[in-house]
Amino acid sequence: MPGAAAPLGPAVNTVAVLYLDNLSRDTADAYLADGLTEEITARLGLVECLTVKSRNAVRRFRGSVAGEPVVVGRALRVAHLVSGSLRRSGDHLRVTVELVRAASGLRIWGAQYDRTDADLLVIEEDIARAVATAVAGRLLPRERASLAVRPTGNREAYGHFLHGNYYLAQRTPRAIALAIEEYQAAALARAAYGYALYLDWGWTYPGVPPETLNARGLAAADRVLAVDSAATDAWMARAYLLA
Repeated sequence: MPGAAAPLGPAVNTVAVLYLDNLSRDTADAYLADGLTEEITARLGLVECLTVKSRNAVRRFRGSVAGEPVVVGRALRVAHLVSGSLRRSGDHLRVTVELVRAASGLRIWGAQYDRTDADLLVIEEDIARAVATAVAGRLLPRERASLAVRPTGNREAYGHFLHGNYYLAQRTPRAIALAIEEYQAAALARAAYGYALYLDWGWTYPGVPPETLNARGLAAADRVLAVDSAATDAWMARAYLLA
């Protein structure tokens, strides 16, 4: 139409973190690549001046399906894309990440991290800070502080947490059962959420009747809330179980 305004492009502060490719010889390390992706996404989401696409929104753009930046950027309506890969050999990690402008594919920033797997939390923080700064410029003190917050200092517990997240995303009875096992050691609120999924979707948990599943879930959520009354995962799981 003559005189019609051209459609506006995505805001300059919008970003999507695409799932990192797992280049490890062991395909079981996929949980690490997925976990790193999701934690970077979560950290960036804490930066007030950024608008970050959820992991569910980007899940269909992974691996060979991702396509050209301009296509992915247009589909997700973001101005920036983060992509990369992870390779583990023994306890050594090599993480390669880059940030590009979606409209042109122009590389804005990139880095390669050669660390041990004990440094995974540090890598997440470093990548999130670099991406946030490259997109938004200078960060406020509270934004820098939010990027430095770590879910735990316990390396073993964090491994259980990432394994649990990986299984939870598969949404099958066997995978959710494995997720609950992992969360029992590290994230009781998410274990409670796993029980709620079993109840909601009508799955049979081996050897456990539905009413016991509900009681287990509520007990797990309440244990978390007794320690931290602001634990959002626990409140979400509790509400899901009550529903």
